[in-house]
Amino acid sequence: MTLEWLGLLGGLGLLIWLTMLGVDLLIAAPVCALLVALSAGLALFPQTAVEGAPSFTAAYMGGFTGFFASWFFVFLLGAIFG
Repeated sequence: MTLEWLGLLGGLGLLIWLTMLGVDLLIAAPVCALLVALSAGLALFPQTAVEGAPSFTAAYMGGFTGFFASWFFVFLLGAIFG
């Protein structure tokens, strides 16, 4: 239990530190999510996960692409008008 919390707080701290250094958020967020997933014991790939257990690529990337697809036109209009 404590390893998961340390990974979560470490990932959050790393995300804050990397963004303050000017690292692009699209690079920093997956790296920090990978740190949290490894500390929580998630399998990295669906092929290595136990049957029915979540994996990093399925859980994180599925959520990321779903969010981006839902808000695509807002991002598009912001890029056009920006």
